[in-house]
Amino acid sequence: MFSPSTFDEKGWWDTAALGMNEECVIQHHRFPAFPAGRTHVSLLHAVFGDFLYTYQNEVARTNEDNEFLANFCKEMARRHHDKNSRLKSGNRLLETYLKQSIKCCEVGSYYTDGTIMWSLAADAFITAKPSAPEMNFEKMVLVNIEYKNEIGGRSGDPTMRNIGYFIHWLKECRLQQAYNLRLPCFLVSIAGPLIAIYGVVAYGGTIHCDPLTPYLHALPIIDDIYSWRKLGSAMRALKLSIPKLHQYYSDLRMRKDIVPIYQNHPYPYLDQILVDNNQAIKLVYDNRLARRVFLARIPTTGRKVVVKFIQSVLDVDSLIRGQRALASIGSAPELVGYTQIPPNWTVTVSEFIADAEWYESTPERDTNLVAALQCLHELEIVHGDIRHNNVLVLPNSSRVFLVDFDFSGLHGVARYPDRLNHAEIRWPAGATDGSFLRVEHDREWANCMMRYQCLSMS
Repeated sequence: MFSPSTFDEKGWWDTAALGMNEECVIQHHRFPAFPAGRTHVSLLHAVFGDFLYTYQNEVARTNEDNEFLANFCKEMARRHHDKNSRLKSGNRLLETYLKQSIKCCEVGSYYTDGTIMWSLAADAFITAKPSAPEMNFEKMVLVNIEYKNEIGGRSGDPTMRNIGYFIHWLKECRLQQAYNLRLPCFLVSIAGPLIAIYGVVAYGGTIHCDPLTPYLHALPIIDDIYSWRKLGSAMRALKLSIPKLHQYYSDLRMRKDIVPIYQNHPYPYLDQILVDNNQAIKLVYDNRLARRVFLARIPTTGRKVVVKFIQSVLDVDSLIRGQRALASIGSAPELVGYTQIPPNWTVTVSEFIADAEWYESTPERDTNLVAALQCLHELEIVHGDIRHNNVLVLPNSSRVFLVDFDFSGLHGVARYPDRLNHAEIRWPAGATDGSFLRVEHDREWANCMMRYQCLSMS
């Protein structure tokens, strides 16, 4: 195993030790990991979604928040002769603000720059013995902090060193094997007057790490209100998240189902959803169909469903109304339920269409596709992405099923996302980043697929 300092310099790109792409055991978005990542940490544990929601929505700061920011920026901006001086002053201020004990902890033969650990003593209500005594829950880490005195210093990347320590913490907790557990932690990297916060989760034999904030400058610039607010939101989000993480590990300690299990994919934490009658249905994930799209089943009935996690849906109402209107005429999968989870995920649970294939034109299918679009457009709803892979058919059947209503919105009101895939997709005329959705775009898509029908573009 690499030492943390060796890992931050060269261990993080060791393909022989880590594997490559989706098989890389540490997913940190840099070679040899899969650049896009596998499953974002905000889907692997709710605490990171809550953090991002607070950070992105800039919850109002208190006088305590502002006083901490002023002192922290002043201390990080000044010249420190060495890293030890910087971490002492930084940890002292963070300890007071976060109301947590921060210690330079021994991990094997190494010492962290600052660690907040789960503590049994801090939870007076836990008296029972742990459900899995072979695991050392008293060494669970909530936050690890690594410093670099100046960003241009000789040592490596503090974030990679942070990940290196997290790997060692798993060994210390006797959790280096894969369990059906999600083990989350915040990683704080400080390089001179810069600070960034990452989320990391060990789950299913893989470590997943995503930046929750960019590097934010901790400089006392009184005229830069925007940066002050973003830094304040990040620190307040961290402060609010630590007690949630502590409670998670307190509950985890008492779980009765901690047994070794190897997942073939890092599935999201969401395992139930409310349907229209306010009844909760459980979800068991079986397979990944596409990025953020999973095949699952409802264990009480055995029914197969497709669970899709969509980021930043611009018009949820049109998505729901559009899919349900088409499902009512047999031209879309039934929408079993939907919900929204922090920070900005819309989750849809839809009927699974077995044996479905991409659209191939026949006279009957073209007629049904025209009817489906007319139904949608009568509601003034534009689908926004009518391509072969989003119009499914069954072998030897004339039925068509429109899927993937991610871009749906009202004609001339809603807009396309501000980042469309132009490298692989040829969009209709006028459909571009941030432009208005128009029914003509759906018609142009459909006309490109149909051989026996032609929709008017006026």
